[in-house]
Amino acid sequence: MIQVIEETHQYILDGVELTPVNDVLVELGIVKPMIRTPYIDECATKGKAIHKIAELACKGTLDEASIDDRLIPYYRRIEAFLQEYKPKFMAIEKPVYALNWKIAGTPDFIAEIDGKIIMGDWKSGTTGHMWAMRIYALLCDFDVEEVWRIHLNKDGLKPKKEKIEELIQENLITKLTERAENAL
Repeated sequence: MIQVIEETHQYILDGVELTPVNDVLVELGIVKPMIRTPYIDECATKGKAIHKIAELACKGTLDEASIDDRLIPYYRRIEAFLQEYKPKFMAIEKPVYALNWKIAGTPDFIAEIDGKIIMGDWKSGTTGHMWAMRIYALLCDFDVEEVWRIHLNKDGLKPKKEKIEELIQENLITKLTERAENAL
């Protein structure tokens, strides 16, 4: 079973440390490294709290009274999404990994929505990319058809949707395989 150390963002499987997907994306030059600043750290703390609210809401175990008043608008948008799309969750915050590539990550959720297998990513900020979810889709045990980015900072909850394209996935597989081979 994979061990996740949240504080240090580490994944360990059978004594082997796996590289987080976001670190792999930086290493491959697909995304730029994030420069840590007090503002970025504050945003990350807020984002983690919102993700925890989303996780518990999706599991049906959230105590509304425990939510900081400043985060209630995000919770309301999460609830609106759940009501509108009625996802049937298959996995919530469940780590995925590939030992052969020595990588791991944690998608926010995988659910069936309108007969499709969707991988979802909650976003509380204004930016984000789909690259991590494209890799998560390669690592998970489900046949993910689309990845959705759900922005919680805007009115209206129209997720940004992207179909999983074979060409992009094949390119990622090639890059991940070359990375693993070069590490040997």
